[in-house]
Amino acid sequence: MSTMQIVFGGPVAALFGVAMAEVGKSYGLPVYINVGLTDAKLVDAQAGLEAGITLALGAAAGADIFGHLGICGAE
Repeated sequence: MSTMQIVFGGPVAALFGVAMAEVGKSYGLPVYINVGLTDAKLVDAQAGLEAGITLALGAAAGADIFGHLGICGAE
C-alpha cells in the first residue's frame, strides 16, 4: 500500500468513466466524470492519446461534466 500510485490515463480510468456515466444516465442523474487526464510527465503523444481517448469515451457515454482536464502525471 505504501508504494501504490494513482492511474489517471490508463484504460481502467476510461472504463470507470464510461461505467459511471452509464449508471448515472440510467437513473436520470447528471454525470460528472474525471477524464482528459494523463500519466505522462510531459505534454507529448502519450498525453494526447490518453486524454483524447478518455474524453471521447466519456462523451460517447453521455457524461454531462468533465472535471480536472489537463492534469499531467501523478507525482
